Amino acid sequence: MEAQRSKSKGFTGTSTPLQLTECPWCGYALSGGQDCRYDEPHQRFLVFCGDPECSFTAKQAPGEGIPVVTVDTQVYRLLPAFVR
Repeated sequence: MEAQRSKSKGFTGTSTPLQLTECPWCGYALSGGQDCRYDEPHQRFLVFCGDPECSFTAKQAPGEGIPVVTVDTQVYRLLPAFVR
C-alpha cells in the first residue's frame, strides 16, 4: 500500500487513505496531505479536521481525530458497528 509506505512523511503521491472530502461534523474541506496521519503505535490512520473551531482537530482530539476508518484493513480489524 503506497499510503502506508509514506505514512509519517505526509501523502504527496496520488494514493491517500483519506476517503472523505469534508468533515462530517462541521463540513470543513479535508486535505489528505494535511488532515491524515499515521498512528504508528496503533497501526492506523487518523483523520483530523483542519477547522480550528471543530471538535476533531489534531489539537482537540489528538489520539482519535474524526471517528472514522477509511482503510480496508482497518475496517475489518476494528469491526465497526456501522459501515456507510
